[in-house]
Amino acid sequence: MDIPLVNQTVEMMNPVVQQEQVQQNPIIELAGKKAIQAVEKTEGKLNDVQKYIVEHEGFVSGEYLDTKGIKTSGVGQTGEFQDMSFKDTFDTLEKEAKKLIPKYNKLSTKKKKAIMSLMYRGDLQQSPNTRDLINKGKFKEASVELLNHDEYRELKAIELETGQRSGIAKRLEEASDLLNEK
Repeated sequence: MDIPLVNQTVEMMNPVVQQEQVQQNPIIELAGKKAIQAVEKTEGKLNDVQKYIVEHEGFVSGEYLDTKGIKTSGVGQTGEFQDMSFKDTFDTLEKEAKKLIPKYNKLSTKKKKAIMSLMYRGDLQQSPNTRDLINKGKFKEASVELLNHDEYRELKAIELETGQRSGIAKRLEEASDLLNEK
């Protein structure tokens, strides 16, 4: 009999072995300030916009499926970003943000937080109307347009029906508020 097959069979028959393996490499989930501390411990000091993203995304030390069933790790990193550091992911998305919003560097920290939060979730890339309004300096209108999409309306309907507040809806609303601030 093949040795790996024997080991696999023994593991399946012995839940204690599986439990010990889980305890050796537990997945750690951190939120808020603790997530920031964990990322800074491995990647160095974060700027205010990076801290905002980590605080809202959280940090997970292993791989998990997000609310849409997408493989995710680290600071909400998916797809091409999954094996990158947070700072490399952030830098890549910030470069893309600067292409989409040419005056990005001249914006306030609050507006940069909103834009990078939207970049991180993929909302800004998928919202040409919001981008156009931001680029025209019409931030109040952009903040309203940002919430004018099906996912947000669906999440708000679920919230009204169940009383459960969606983290995604909350984050979109915060980005909207940050865009609208002076």
